[in-house]
This record gives sequence, C-alpha cells and structure tokens, in this order.
Amino acid sequence: MRIAAFFISSILCLGAGYYVYDESLASVDSEPKQKKDEAVSVETVASQRCDLDERVELVGSLEAVNQVQIRSRIIGYLDRIPFEIGDSVEAEDIVVELNELTYLERVSKANQAHKVALAQQGAATARRDQIQLEVARLKELAADGVGTAQQQEDALSRLAVAQAEIGLEEARVSEASAEFDDARKALDELKIRSPISGVVAERTVEVGDLAKTEEVLMRIVNLKRIRTVVHVVERDYEKVRKGQEATIEVDSVPGRTFTGNVVARAPVVDPETRTARVIIDIENEEEILKPGMHARVAIVASHRDDAQVIPISALQERNGRQFIFVSEADKVARRRYVTTGIRDGELVEVLSGIESDAMVITLGSRLVQDGSTIATTQADWDPVNSLAISESRPTAISAEAAD
Repeated sequence: MRIAAFFISSILCLGAGYYVYDESLASVDSEPKQKKDEAVSVETVASQRCDLDERVELVGSLEAVNQVQIRSRIIGYLDRIPFEIGDSVEAEDIVVELNELTYLERVSKANQAHKVALAQQGAATARRDQIQLEVARLKELAADGVGTAQQQEDALSRLAVAQAEIGLEEARVSEASAEFDDARKALDELKIRSPISGVVAERTVEVGDLAKTEEVLMRIVNLKRIRTVVHVVERDYEKVRKGQEATIEVDSVPGRTFTGNVVARAPVVDPETRTARVIIDIENEEEILKPGMHARVAIVASHRDDAQVIPISALQERNGRQFIFVSEADKVARRRYVTTGIRDGELVEVLSGIESDAMVITLGSRLVQDGSTIATTQADWDPVNSLAISESRPTAISAEAAD
C-alpha cells in the first residue's frame, strides 16, 4: 500500500510540475497582454520610397601594397646611411653604403692575377709558335735528306705539350677574369639602391655596424597605394565580388571617407572561422592612410532604385515569419506579414505586405498585439539619413474615446 501511494503521489507531482512548465512556456511565447480599453502609446512613421544600397560592413587593418626589405648581398661594415626613418626615397637612390677598403684590395689583387694569367698565356703561345717553326724546318731538312725521323718526332711531341699548355693558360685567364668581374660587382654592391620610391618605415642599423646577408637593414614602404585585408563571413561571401567599390573610414581621420576597390577574393572559405579573405586596394595619393591603421569597410553589394522602406526596428519575426504592426484609421494596431528585400543599416526594403502609405509602428511595437488600441505619435522620418524626429501629436486614446 505504501509503495502504491508513493507512486501515485509521484505521478501527481510530475503532472503538476509539467502543467506549471507548460504554462510558463505559453506565457513566454504569447504576445503581451493588454488590459481592456487601455491604450498603448506608440510612435509611428510613414513608409517611404528611396534608393537603397545593401552594404556588407567589415573591419580590417591597413597595410602597404609595395614595400621592400633592404639587405646586403655581401658582408661588410656600414660606412654611410643617408636616410632616417620617415625620409622620402626615390627609386635608385643609394640608401646604404658599405666600407669599400677590403673590396678595393680584392679588386686590385684580382686585376693583377688576371694580368699574370694573360702574360702566361702569351708566353705559352710564343713557345708553341716557336716549336711550330722548328717542326716546319725539320720537315724541309728531311725532304733534303738531312734531318732524322727522331728529330721530327721530338719536335711534334713538344708542339703537343705547348698546345696543351696554352689550353691550361686560357683556363687560368678565364678564371682570373671571372674573379676580377666578381670583385668589381662586389664593389658595386657596396652601394645598395632602393628598388622603389617611398618612405623609410624602419631602420635597424647604424654607421659602423656589420652588415650580414641574412639581416634586414632597412624597410621602405610606398604609401601611394594602401590595401586592407578583411574577412567576410560565409553568409555574405557571394555578395562580395571582384571590382566592387568599397568605402573606408579610419579613426585617425574622422569625418572623411576613402574609396577602394575589391581586387581579390579567396576562392575558399576557412572551415574553422567560416570566413574568406577579401583584399581591397585604396588610392592614397595624399599619403594620409598609414599601414597598421584600423579600418572600417563598407562594400555596396546591391542597389535598389525607388524601394519601399521602413525602419528595421519595426520588423519582428516569429516562427520563421516576418511581420510588422501598422496603425489603422480606427487607431487599432494590425499585424501585417511582410516579405523583405535588401537591408542597409537602419532600413529594410518591404517587397509586399503593406500599402505604400502605411503608418508603421516603430517605438512600442513590441508592446502591442493584433487589435490593440493605441495612442499614436507620428514622427517625421528621413530614410536617407535614417532619422526619426518625434512630434507630440497624440491622435487617439482608446476605441471608446474615438466614439
């Protein structure tokens, strides 16, 4: 009996708990309750028509399109660095000079070695020419029956050796010439020139430091063209295309907008972040924008002429359906299910569901339900600037007052 009573009491408790839970859900999902004949104060605006742009808004950092890191191809001590950080540099300007004493000695030695090799080649050629004359003379003597075959064989052997010596000396001359050329090139590379025009953004060395081939001596940046790399989310990926115009704002230049263009969009979306890289180039002839600045980017994804628009604050959604509340002539709020189009900031395009002159409830729209009695205050609204200016013009108190 006790067990049966326990089970019965448990079932009753569970049933009561489920009832309370179900009622709480119903209270959450239901629309706000309104006391009978109590008017809800709301603000309305008239739906209007205007041109509308759909924008994709992104953030990123500015970076240089053209920049170079200056390195030395040879090891040496720095003799002269004529440019400081922030100085302007033209292409082919000498930006770093290394000490040339060691390399002048190398050039001199290479030049002397080249001259010696040429002299040795000349001596070998002269010996060959002399032996050739001897071979010719022995042939004439042999024809007269005076010379011997052994003499001719010895002369021909010496001629072959002389010819080989010439080949060896030619190789030595070529080697000495290459060393001489390398020494002169190294001397030329003591003066490092900038490959681009720009400004010195970074300088890591001073006069007297030892330049090594793996170290960056200086960084030069061209500020005439700047770019920003932003990451577009997956849902906006297809809205962004190469060639689209973008507007850029930076905090350091308040009140000014810069223009750029989308030059590249990554062909894949990162599976971890669900974003894709987008590169936007920006003309910067005045060099106001600097690499590293934070940028806010807006890309015009689509445009609609003469669209019917309402404030996006009036739009609501429940169970996958979008709706708004409008003020009817009898001062009653009526729900209207709508189909929307593009959005831009505070505006949303309405494709169907309301008349062109509908009075849309904005402020207070979450407090009413279909059929609510309302007291309206109409606001003057500028959709171009997305502004609503309230004017206290109450038009109704309740249905009874209207009667």
